[in-house]
Amino acid sequence: MALPVAPPPRSDDVVVRAWSGITVRIAWTLLTCGIKVRAPVLTAARTHALLHLDDRTRDCEAEDQVAILTRQFVRKAKGKKPVGPYDHDASMPISPRWRRALERSMNPLSQAVFRKHYGDNRSLRSLETKLHVDADPLALEGARAGLREVVRHSAAADGVPLDGWTSERIDALLIRLASWSPGPCPPLLDVVEGAHREHVKGCPRCGRTVRLIRAGILTLADLLPPTLGARPRDRARVLTLHFHPNARIHRQGIKDELSCPAFNVGDDLLMMHAEHLDGVQAVLRCGAEVGQPGREGVRGAVVEGPGVWSSYGILGPLGALSDREARFRTWGTIDSMGPLPLELPTPPSARGLWAAVTLAAIAIFAASSILISAPDAQATTALQVEFTAARGGIWIAFDAPESALITVIRQTDDGVEVVLNSGNAADKASMAIGDGSYRAFTTGPGVLIASSPQFLPLEGLLRDVQGSNDPLEKLAALLHEAEPGATLVVHQR
Repeated sequence: MALPVAPPPRSDDVVVRAWSGITVRIAWTLLTCGIKVRAPVLTAARTHALLHLDDRTRDCEAEDQVAILTRQFVRKAKGKKPVGPYDHDASMPISPRWRRALERSMNPLSQAVFRKHYGDNRSLRSLETKLHVDADPLALEGARAGLREVVRHSAAADGVPLDGWTSERIDALLIRLASWSPGPCPPLLDVVEGAHREHVKGCPRCGRTVRLIRAGILTLADLLPPTLGARPRDRARVLTLHFHPNARIHRQGIKDELSCPAFNVGDDLLMMHAEHLDGVQAVLRCGAEVGQPGREGVRGAVVEGPGVWSSYGILGPLGALSDREARFRTWGTIDSMGPLPLELPTPPSARGLWAAVTLAAIAIFAASSILISAPDAQATTALQVEFTAARGGIWIAFDAPESALITVIRQTDDGVEVVLNSGNAADKASMAIGDGSYRAFTTGPGVLIASSPQFLPLEGLLRDVQGSNDPLEKLAALLHEAEPGATLVVHQR
């Protein structure tokens, strides 16, 4: 005969104990924020909230916290500043006496305002017709003002003066009170199956559970904690860049250049996975050298701790921690990267370069009348080039003799496109960065750069390679045949 098997002991962790109440509060808060409750969104918002909760938190206090954490999750996913204007009030716990004082003072109209306006996020205007108070539009305003005063008096009696609070701040507290569910509640299955109707009518937690189940927004499976792994234990590393007010205009440009996912947060932060440090460093150093942003325009921190990466950014308290850490760094320094380079000098004037080219041409002409042997073509077309991949294209850093003519051609979806085809040596001055070298940026998956002693006639060759599977390589072969003295380099991302 098989021996009876005792069920495992019930977990004392609030994540398991209050799983259904936490899930209901998160789903309800998402709806009040105008977010459709889909499985990926619900899972991400719940993970974000659970990573913040201490295992010994009371059930009703945990639900109160996750409502605020869910609103912060939504703001952050939208790229806004996560912390709302009154979120810091969450550190002040809800007093059950304030809720009882409200219940004792409410008449039918104020009760409807408390439950529908503050509890269900319905506007007063939408309640006028439903409550048949069209003839007296001030009645709902009066009921709302009365509820605010009850909270002020109740808090003052507990030694918590709220006289200096604005009406909007009191309203945020009333929203928390309208959701307060101290329990105890009947078993979840009984509530879902329609039992305990009187309790459900007066309990925000159970009432919302039934409404969300009946509307098909949640299922019973959503409300049952997993057997293992209810509390997330993941760890992550975050690189957060903080942009100076004068450099915020460059944040989107830096984001577009990165080859890794990055997330805007608020007005001045950019967050990404710290495993992409090398690629981020290359983009930031290049940006610092051209002043977009300059060295004093950005700083950053790398932080590791409890967290999970998702399509909505970093989940858990690691985001707020990395925000604080980044603001304590010195401008121009990023953890694990060291100081960024200074901005390079302003490129020299093209007028002087024109004069140098003219003098060089005269000297070459004079020398050609004396020298018998031909000049070394390689000396006039030597090309040193480095490529850096970016999300929007390719950075090209190159060095070439002053007399060389530079041609840059990028690959497009339809074929190839000319970025620069020098008619004279001075044309490349627009790419000079002041130290004798040059830098250019092109969009697209590939680029060809050529250094030649004379102008390259491209029109006929470009038509020949349009529609080719590998247009840059084909064009390079044609150019090499047409101009053997040119130095050609092709790069594909």
